[in-house]
Amino acid sequence: MKQKQIILQRNTKTARRRFLQLCGGLMTLAFLQPAFARKKAPSTAFGTLDEAIAAELGAAAKIRFDERLVLTVPDIAEDGAIVPISVEGTLSGVKSLLIFVEKNPTPLTARFNFQVDMQSFVSLHIKMNESSDVVIVAETADGFHSTRKWVKVLQGGCA
Repeated sequence: MKQKQIILQRNTKTARRRFLQLCGGLMTLAFLQPAFARKKAPSTAFGTLDEAIAAELGAAAKIRFDERLVLTVPDIAEDGAIVPISVEGTLSGVKSLLIFVEKNPTPLTARFNFQVDMQSFVSLHIKMNESSDVVIVAETADGFHSTRKWVKVLQGGCA
């Protein structure tokens, strides 16, 4: 009887050790990602505003100013980390809405895709590195429409 207890205790200890080793190994694998699994920033993520727009829309895209896009953003932003912005378009058939900030390290700040017959309205807070233009581009069936507004930032938010 005592022998059975000793064998049972050994098996339990061994099973517990193996279980803990297995959990430790899985935790290690979870934190170590192979090189192919790591996300890479797209090569077009950084650069100038013109490069970012060309990368998103294509180099041959014709963008025209349109008053039907209404950009609401403060003239002066005290803190560049939380700049409130809202965009509303009375254009019909807006497929996507892109928000660019000219002097940010990554000019493309946001992209919104819309379904057919959806109202093109977004409201959010963005980060701005320094005073610059906020550019909105709306994609419709008949081309690209844009509006922009200069925003003065007193304290940068992308540091």
